[in-house]
Amino acid sequence: MSGIKGRFYVRRSVLDEPVLATGPCPPTPDSQQVMTHQIELKRITEPLLEALDETFNTTHGIYLDRNTSLVQTLASVSAEEASQAISPGTATIAAQVEHVRFYLDVLHDVIATKQIPKVDWREIWNTVTTVNSDEWENSKRRLEQSHQRVMDMINELDDWSGEYDIAGAISILAHTAYHLGGIRQALAAVRSRDAGSPGESKLL
Repeated sequence: MSGIKGRFYVRRSVLDEPVLATGPCPPTPDSQQVMTHQIELKRITEPLLEALDETFNTTHGIYLDRNTSLVQTLASVSAEEASQAISPGTATIAAQVEHVRFYLDVLHDVIATKQIPKVDWREIWNTVTTVNSDEWENSKRRLEQSHQRVMDMINELDDWSGEYDIAGAISILAHTAYHLGGIRQALAAVRSRDAGSPGESKLL
């Protein structure tokens, strides 16, 4: 790929099958030649969708240990644990969950409208700290609803040719995986501290 300054783009082959092509520029509309560097679209989207499902719902052995998806991790977290910061100036698990939920809502709109809105990314970090039991359950419920909403839309994409279709799905995967790691590390630290063994927190 060295020296190719083009970008991946979706086109249809002569068989009318969507493919992901690479090259310095898209083919002309009247071109009937199949480009030499192509990847079938489903070879990108199917593992991407499976990785998204693993990150949120159920582990499939792609990259997570068993029972460590976001939903599975949060199922065991109490409101008290979700309300504790592991050090001054750091976000609580409750704040991270609200941030992930907000990111899903924003990316849903980006993919659907093909527009990037101006949003205040700092608001949640500045306002969400502690939660009671009802607030925590509602926060987890909203997260799952936002996740289902964005996945319903992604699963209905036809040829993934929208400007932010593939990039948006990959961004959701990477962003959620990042915060899943942060949540699990924070939870390990909180539980270690509550058990009276500071400095000995381990990955869950």
